[in-house]
Amino acid sequence: MQFQGECNARNLQVLPATTMIFLPMALLSGIMGMNIEDLSGNKESLWIRMVLYLLLLKSKKII
Repeated sequence: MQFQGECNARNLQVLPATTMIFLPMALLSGIMGMNIEDLSGNKESLWIRMVLYLLLLKSKKII
């Protein structure tokens, strides 16, 4: 029983580290993979929105 508990504890330590590595990459690839330039009038709006979102997050002290 003790060995199983140690194995579970080790697995639970790996999960946050894996999440820290792959979650930002998934978020970035999702944002960069959006094809919004095809929409009318949205040539530069992705970058404007990204800057506004970052400023909003900064003002809320999230990042």
